[in-house]
Amino acid sequence: MSEPLFGLDVADGYGRQITSWDDLSWGDLVADAASLPALTYIDLDAQLPDTSLVPPASGAVWHADAGRGATGATAADLAYITLQKPFRVGMHGADLLPPAGA
Repeated sequence: MSEPLFGLDVADGYGRQITSWDDLSWGDLVADAASLPALTYIDLDAQLPDTSLVPPASGAVWHADAGRGATGATAADLAYITLQKPFRVGMHGADLLPPAGA
């Protein structure tokens, strides 16, 4: 629970041009929904995702030697891009107890 988590978001669009690393999902790595089940590895030289609109302020890049966007990706870049932001969920204690009279 307190360890860093890495990964991509659930596909919510396909072949989109992303503008922020927070928007990156599995669907952005393929052109359409039919191609997603066939995705067995991430090709860092593929055209997708189109990262050309991601601001270079972070310095991180997705593509290795080719693709739509900056190239020259390193392991540190991919760790930065895929790091999931932590979140906290609040629940009322009454929601965790069985109903009265049960």
